[in-house]
Amino acid sequence: MKISIRRILLIVVLILSCGIMQAAKIKHSLSQWSFRFPLQELCKGAKPLGVVSIELVGPEKWDLIKSYGYDIAIADGADLGVERGFCNPDFHEELIRRYKELIPLAAKNGIRKIICYSGLNTTFSSKEALENCVRGLQPLMRTAEKNNVVLVMELFSSNEGKEEYFKHSYPHYACDNVKWGVDLCKKLNSKNFRLLYDIWQMYDMKADVLSDIRNYHDYIAHYHIAGIEGRKALSDNEPIDFKEIMRTIYSYGYDGYIGHEYLIEKEVFPHIQKSIEILEFDTRSTSRIFNNWGDALNFYVMDNYMPAEKYKWNWREATYLRALADRYELGLEDKDQALAYIKTAMDKSMDIAFGTNPNAIASAFGMAFLARVTNEDSYKQKANELYQQYLKIPRTSNGGVSHRENTLELWDDTVYMISLFLNEMYLMTGDKAYLKEMASQLLLHAEKLQDPKTGLWYHGWDNDRIVNDDKCCMFGWGDNEQQRNNEFWSRGNGWVAMALVNTLHYMPRDMAERKPLERLFIKMMDTLKECQDRETGHWYQLPLYLGEKGNFIESSGTAMFAYAMCRGIEDGILQAKNFIPAVTSAYKNFEKLSIKDKAAYRTVTNVCAGTCIGDKMYYYKRNVVDDTHYALGAAIMFAQSYQCLLK
Repeated sequence: MKISIRRILLIVVLILSCGIMQAAKIKHSLSQWSFRFPLQELCKGAKPLGVVSIELVGPEKWDLIKSYGYDIAIADGADLGVERGFCNPDFHEELIRRYKELIPLAAKNGIRKIICYSGLNTTFSSKEALENCVRGLQPLMRTAEKNNVVLVMELFSSNEGKEEYFKHSYPHYACDNVKWGVDLCKKLNSKNFRLLYDIWQMYDMKADVLSDIRNYHDYIAHYHIAGIEGRKALSDNEPIDFKEIMRTIYSYGYDGYIGHEYLIEKEVFPHIQKSIEILEFDTRSTSRIFNNWGDALNFYVMDNYMPAEKYKWNWREATYLRALADRYELGLEDKDQALAYIKTAMDKSMDIAFGTNPNAIASAFGMAFLARVTNEDSYKQKANELYQQYLKIPRTSNGGVSHRENTLELWDDTVYMISLFLNEMYLMTGDKAYLKEMASQLLLHAEKLQDPKTGLWYHGWDNDRIVNDDKCCMFGWGDNEQQRNNEFWSRGNGWVAMALVNTLHYMPRDMAERKPLERLFIKMMDTLKECQDRETGHWYQLPLYLGEKGNFIESSGTAMFAYAMCRGIEDGILQAKNFIPAVTSAYKNFEKLSIKDKAAYRTVTNVCAGTCIGDKMYYYKRNVVDDTHYALGAAIMFAQSYQCLLK
């Protein structure tokens, strides 16, 4: 069958056209009232700029706007103004009547959102104003649901305006923060009531805009933007990063409009075009461009998985916190954000911090770290207080720090948890006593846990052989002549490897304790180098049984081993020519096999879930999961240590 040249060209044009049409863009909408410009002229001039909607218009303007091919992102026409809203029962009857008339009319015209306001609250408590809103809006929910229309309450600043243009903040406005609005959404319990998040208004209320969006995006149905200075069009000198805000909004699957609501009378269209350019990016990919996969993982944790305000005082979270401290020490691009994160995490933990067991003392390093880098007394006092608690942790018969408070046991991961704190206490004070204590604990644990032949460590040793059913370990794991289990678990040895190499990194070369620690470390690394899987660059859950049925590649242990090797090479403990191939294989294959996309982010997979002590089949049957604070923290540390080697 012959196809004419003309037909081929037509097909090409159609394909290109489809590509252009599918190139997702922010859906820009103009808030008509704010542009002090004839509506018809606004419609004519905005279309070529990529504007697709004119909003906040009543029924009398709908036909004109639609005749120019615009959507109406959100309508008005039922409210009684910003001041007279649903928080005042005096207006309920009139508001309910007006909204019940407008809702079906909007639906008939293809409009799916209508604005509403809480109004000013000069009479009631905040709780009473909220309940008043519930009573006023509840009668409208059935009508809204029946017509598939969403009532959207705008968040306004309640700060006092200083000039005419700043009358767009309303003192006593009830719904002046997102949490109040979310509480209202929850009480109404309807998908047909949501919030309009005005970035200018909330910035004026000193809100953390990005955190609000991350935490409450499910309750936000529309957004407004305006330049912070004077509520004008956006400029290149905004105090907040509007493009980053757009990325964050769209990273959660938002498919609505962005309303431009700035005050402008002259050079209207150049200002609109400039604002669009500042906001615009391809919404098909909300992933940022990162230097390496470690940076991408770090962004995921800070932005989504565990923002600083959600930090918990525990060993899992402390592993990631150490990765951030390293980023600060290395002077990476996000070092200021890393420091701010650690500060927020420690400040929120100040009153609940404790150090009565190894898992708890791990997070305490954050206090000592901040005492060192900020020189603030509050952190130093807390770090010293936590050290006194550390000294009271129960010890086993040989003097090792017991992993548990209620029974005396040595676990390999204990040495990493306490090393975080003791090493940082040395850096804070310069007192080598902390390093001597850390070295002592490593040697005491090695006495019971290290296998002299391989240099690998068994997972646990039971001081008294009294069987303790903790519902996590295999029952009776230590009830044998050796008083320990009989397997070398990958992540357990990863904790040891990191504790050894980090302690050596900080330890002066003239300290007598250094040589025995170096021997422990080199012996372990030599064995691990030989049992790395050549095909995948990973280490297995039980590293000595490569490819055995039931065994599996495990990413957290892999990241820990490779990190330890990188730091050992960097510090001259390991010979580069012998270990560079291993860490290079691990780095390249880690991204290939153990990094996965997760919505707009990247995370770690192939992670052995939380694990206690058992036999071979116990380890083989552990769940394999994604994420986890410790896997993410270890992977980030490995990536950034590998990048240091490249330099």
